Amino acid sequence: MKKIFFIMIVYVLACIGCYILLEKDKIVATQYLNSKRYRIIAYAGNLKFKLTEDMLIKSPHMGGWVVQNEEPNKYIGKTVDVEKFLVTNHPLDKWESKARIRDIRSKGKTKLVVWIVDGKAIGGLSAPFLGKESLIGAIWSLDGKTFKEIHPDLDYYEFRAYWISRFYKPPVYNDENSLTFQNDYDALKKELIYARIIVEESDGTSKTVRIIRDKGRLVQMVREFDRLNSRAITKEKYPEPDEFTTYTINIWREGTSKSYIVLNYNSTFYYEERPIMIVKRMPDSLIELLGFR
Repeated sequence: MKKIFFIMIVYVLACIGCYILLEKDKIVATQYLNSKRYRIIAYAGNLKFKLTEDMLIKSPHMGGWVVQNEEPNKYIGKTVDVEKFLVTNHPLDKWESKARIRDIRSKGKTKLVVWIVDGKAIGGLSAPFLGKESLIGAIWSLDGKTFKEIHPDLDYYEFRAYWISRFYKPPVYNDENSLTFQNDYDALKKELIYARIIVEESDGTSKTVRIIRDKGRLVQMVREFDRLNSRAITKEKYPEPDEFTTYTINIWREGTSKSYIVLNYNSTFYYEERPIMIVKRMPDSLIELLGFR
């Protein structure tokens, strides 16, 4: 009985300790926003995450960190407390969409998140309050600035490649086993069925331009893509969306398939590595295997 009582006491004290810590972070975030003259009208809760290098090369974390003043390196491995608020007196209170498709504008309020690490506010993000509407892909700093406003002289895609190269650790190429299919290349000669190459047309439709069934050629294609995946990232300039042709290469294996995205920009071919969405220039050997030359 005494043992159970002791365990209960420890549990209660632990809960109280967590509550006090959470309240402390909320107070720190509140004071931080007050110092910036933002008027808090509602507290929207909090969440926590442990920052890893892998997070820094994927959405939404990468987009959030590139609009911060703080470098993320010193926070890797630390727990980030995210405190959420609804405020007014913020630059995004009067935000309006510049897109002609539909009229979207802020409801006169702004959603803010403040990042707290070790009891200190290190930055955060903001977004216009749109009621039931939502925005996809748009990211603003805590003070309502975009990447272009913070880094006016930088090309986003080149900076993105530089950023990812700092934190991305590519897999090591193995001459015997495929990184893509997790099997040895000799076994893939029996398992691979065919490759279908599809092009996206300008009107949004797609069509098959080529089917490859030669087993040896299919295995060599997988080898070349594996080599590309293991190659270090360089600062390749990402082609503008309206300037390249997109191909999807689907390689089918018994019961499953793997898709690769290839971009043709003025007869220069790039492999778009996903999910990190970075481009790597393709070697002539792979371009020829795919039948583009």
